[in-house]
Amino acid sequence: MKTNFFYSKSTGLYVARKPLKIDSRVKKATEKFDIPLHRDDEGRINFVDFNDARKIVSALGSSMLSPVEYRKVLDDTKKEGDNDMAQELMSDTYCEWLDRVYLIENKRIDHPELGKDYSYSGEKVESVEPIGKPGWFTPENNIDFTLGIPKKIKLFREKFATSRKYRSPDFSVTAHRPRSVIRWYVTSVGKPSFDQWIPVDAKELMMMIRECRKKPLESPIPEKILEKADELIQWKNNEKVVISFLKTYGKLFRDSKQLTIYKIKEKFLDILGLMKIQTINIKDNKKLTILNALSEQLNNKVKQVNYENFVDFIKTSKARLDNTLKNKKDIIFVMGHKNPDTDTVISCLFEARRNHITDIWTIAYIPIVQNHKIPEEVRALLWNEISDHILLHNEKTYIKAKGSWLSRWISVDQNREPDVQKYFISIIDHHIPSEISKL
Repeated sequence: MKTNFFYSKSTGLYVARKPLKIDSRVKKATEKFDIPLHRDDEGRINFVDFNDARKIVSALGSSMLSPVEYRKVLDDTKKEGDNDMAQELMSDTYCEWLDRVYLIENKRIDHPELGKDYSYSGEKVESVEPIGKPGWFTPENNIDFTLGIPKKIKLFREKFATSRKYRSPDFSVTAHRPRSVIRWYVTSVGKPSFDQWIPVDAKELMMMIRECRKKPLESPIPEKILEKADELIQWKNNEKVVISFLKTYGKLFRDSKQLTIYKIKEKFLDILGLMKIQTINIKDNKKLTILNALSEQLNNKVKQVNYENFVDFIKTSKARLDNTLKNKKDIIFVMGHKNPDTDTVISCLFEARRNHITDIWTIAYIPIVQNHKIPEEVRALLWNEISDHILLHNEKTYIKAKGSWLSRWISVDQNREPDVQKYFISIIDHHIPSEISKL
């Protein structure tokens, strides 16, 4: 069961499995240095030079991998048999900065201190690199883990060879800026690349950042517990085993911001809900008390739930959204399909409210109806007091939030919404899955 970070034993670092995405935490970090943000269609920061990448991770209390650390982490993934992480570290869909600079006086600095106008300080070490512009190397038994570079390279690549591309530091074209290192992929030959000649002010659409931390963002759940949880949510064990597990470990899943763990918690809540229905039917009050206590343990303390505070939640939706945008906090819209009926509208209202009262992630949950007006059958059911305050998809506040980079979506009563599908965090639906929802 894999979480958002891979723990590297040889470096003691928690290394992000995916490139850094824009959220409220990242937005605040970039504003500290007045860094203009760019993102790709998956929300990942891109088009960022070396200095800005370093400033962003520094503001997050994290770091980037140096070439030495990169090699050690990649080696750790192989020892752990974590092929998914290994593939991320050699991805062909993006490149990433590594934390080293080469200076024109033939020196290099790992994890350098940033100065003005792309100047750097720190422990300067003589740069002794194999010469290859470009060259080729095989990593097996050929990596100097004290330097993070290949021991030997070849200037020519043999046909069908498994060798990878290499480029040594090069100031021959221009000495205007120091050089840095990127981990890249050469699509023309289908091989990873290790390039040490990239100007530190270079910006490319595929240039991204991998966050590394000495301490995790949250207390890690031991892998064995996650594996057992994953087994239990598949209904492979009886009720007693599930109840016993949740009594012991349920609270570990309560406050996690990791999507994998959030999904496990949601599955457990579904299971407990089914158990409660069966328990109510047989009038087993003792067991019902236990199940209620387990539900409360999985959630933050739930506020009083009644009709009055439900109405207040809907009536304040627009004000909460305005306040969230003003304070640059994360938003999750709960949204149904574009031909809304009572099924769709009621589902989005109650799913938004359910998440709100459990205070998951302290995020603003906002119900949204994809229509220019509330359907008459919905208005007849909810009356004007609620209907007049439901946010519609053509309102300016929603359009502004949609482009704010801080928004994600929960889809209800549908599973196909190409415009924002890549930002779905969950889908609650009873229809046949669309092809786009399977991606």
